[in-house]
Amino acid sequence: MKITMEQLAEKMDVKIWQKGDIKRIYLNDVGYNTKKMTTKTFIFEKDGEFVVSCYIDCPTQAVQWIKSQEEETKNYVYGLIEKTIFEIENPGVDFEEHREEMEKKAELEKSQKMFLDGIDSLRVSWANDYEASKTKEESRQKALEHFRNMTEEQKAAKAALEAERDSITGTPGSAKKRKELNMEINKFPGEPAPLLDWMAEALKFASPEEYVAFKESANRKELKLA
Repeated sequence: MKITMEQLAEKMDVKIWQKGDIKRIYLNDVGYNTKKMTTKTFIFEKDGEFVVSCYIDCPTQAVQWIKSQEEETKNYVYGLIEKTIFEIENPGVDFEEHREEMEKKAELEKSQKMFLDGIDSLRVSWANDYEASKTKEESRQKALEHFRNMTEEQKAAKAALEAERDSITGTPGSAKKRKELNMEINKFPGEPAPLLDWMAEALKFASPEEYVAFKESANRKELKLA
């Protein structure tokens, strides 16, 4: 459906200026018009397309600033034209909701393409994550075993060092002593921290292949891919 200048002007609630074969839609309320600045913006048709012209006259401003404002104004009017044409062609449909849906669709398609283009690298990365989680857990279990096998004498000695360190924390000039105490404390086994959530998730699976299949399936579902 080809939208004419007359339809566009009517929907925008403005009049067409015409001289001979020249037709323009002047938008007098677009841009700033003051004693020091004037903005002349209009729409015309060229080769079947609507084109926006904007000229700003402001002697007190730099040329680059004027050019940037002209481009900003033109982009605004092109958006207005897009909205107006949509409303003519789709009566009763909310343009902003439609645009939001289109933007979401475009973003989803972009994410889908990135996922599919990089799927081989992702599979390798997920398999490496699984192996890294397995290695980390093995190391954690060994550290936990050492921690649990501490003798009562070792526990008491470590607790005494920790108590001494804590008693001087915040005391002026105690930094060197606290550092020395921490070095002594670290010679004793410490309780290892739990695995990171993503590592714990990976180790719910019996093999890297199962974990990779799970991750790929979850991502495909999230991206609405078959």
